[in-house]
Amino acid sequence: MKIGLAAVECKNNSIDFNLKQILLYLQKAASRKIDYLFFGESFLQGFDSLVWNFEEDKEKTVSKNSAVIDLIKKEAYILDIGVGFGYFDFTIALCGDLWDEKTYGLFLNEKVSHSTIIWPVYVDYSLQEWISELKNYQERALLFSDNVCLVNNITKKRSIGGAFYFNKFDNQMLDFDIEDILLVEI
Repeated sequence: MKIGLAAVECKNNSIDFNLKQILLYLQKAASRKIDYLFFGESFLQGFDSLVWNFEEDKEKTVSKNSAVIDLIKKEAYILDIGVGFGYFDFTIALCGDLWDEKTYGLFLNEKVSHSTIIWPVYVDYSLQEWISELKNYQERALLFSDNVCLVNNITKKRSIGGAFYFNKFDNQMLDFDIEDILLVEI
């Protein structure tokens, strides 16, 4: 199975731009014969699109039956690619789930440890912070599974993004702040 981790630019509060990115990278993934393509956390709306006020934030939501989601589903179907930007069929961990002691135990089991965890995040580290913290992410991820795919959005002037594959025997990553797809073969 070929998994693609799309470390690409995402704009907050710009579903139109982010939708174009999803459709563009679905095409690129198809040309590379990728089976599943995953984007970082909250990619469609952008991680910082929420203001944490329910009345305002509910207007930014997108229904799974909306025209936007239907367009993505149609393109993914035509290209024969699974796509994840919030709806996953794999064992998933979101954002801080693998750091939170309350959820930590949920991931410590035989079923998870032998599966592939897709870990979409939004982390706005600088390059120096990423270099400093990357080993911590790798060590934490490998506590839970033999195969962890981590993907982070690029947001200009905020997050340099990235895509990483952690495995006990092999690690891969894209260069920081470069839009691309990391290909992981499982």
